[in-house]
Amino acid sequence: FGSGQFGLSCPRIGQCSRRDCQVTAKSSCQAPSKKNMQDYGSTGLKSATEAEDFRSELSDAFGHHSHMKYFTIASILCAMLWLFLLTLRLELQGTSSWPVFVDFVPLWLIPCILYLASVDFATTRIEREAALGRSVIIAGGFLAACTVLTLGVFVALKIHGDIQWTWMATLAPLWPMLVAGQFLMCFLIPGVLKSGAQREFFVLFALVWMLPLTAFLSGLKLDEEMSSVTWAIVFLPAELAFAAHAAISLLDHEEAARPAAVCLCLAFLQLRLDDVVDIPWVVIFLPGFLSLLASLFRVIATKDEDF
Repeated sequence: FGSGQFGLSCPRIGQCSRRDCQVTAKSSCQAPSKKNMQDYGSTGLKSATEAEDFRSELSDAFGHHSHMKYFTIASILCAMLWLFLLTLRLELQGTSSWPVFVDFVPLWLIPCILYLASVDFATTRIEREAALGRSVIIAGGFLAACTVLTLGVFVALKIHGDIQWTWMATLAPLWPMLVAGQFLMCFLIPGVLKSGAQREFFVLFALVWMLPLTAFLSGLKLDEEMSSVTWAIVFLPAELAFAAHAAISLLDHEEAARPAAVCLCLAFLQLRLDDVVDIPWVVIFLPGFLSLLASLFRVIATKDEDF
């Protein structure tokens, strides 16, 4: 019994009864098990618990807690500060004492925030198994950040007079971003069709194409290649895109103040540049500033888990 079925040996295999052998086998099997549980079981359980807590902390740090709210607040503050400095410089009409580069410091901070926001979005809003999706979003955020930063540097150098390029050459970083935007939109199509967000995708498509088109026409206008074209025509593509954005937002019962404020700013700006009405610069940019201020209060009032 002891050696045949369970592989146990009994020193009195020929002399003990079946009951004695069973007792010996039972004590031989259970004693080491009890010792292992007493000596190592509590330590092993404690180590496993600590490891599980550590993994939970890592999961919370990299997969669950999003900081998108704080990135949004930082972006809005930088945009408000840049708009304030721009308006102040235009109102002073060249009599400001600080250099042009100071006006672009908030604009140069936005690309850094944009890249961090893309990393946060990829690690908190996309499943861990979707490695390709994470890589695409992070790479897209990095490319967009580099493009915006390079564009801001070129524009600052052009205004300051450090480079003698044409405006079309100064705006050159926009075109690689346009190509990258097309690839990103192709990547988003399956998710858009699955979630039924065709309207939002249409707005994104219109903005991706109409804003660079407006920049292209503005560059030609500033280079005096289209001197006979008014600024109303130059700003028309962007105005149509933001008007469509506002209309679709109203149809979806969403907030439409921001695109409407941009449309109003562009309308005031074209009237000022075409010498139709001498509108103060403060009035021109006031709708955009108020829209950013309202967005800031709305974001601050939103809970982190609801953002």
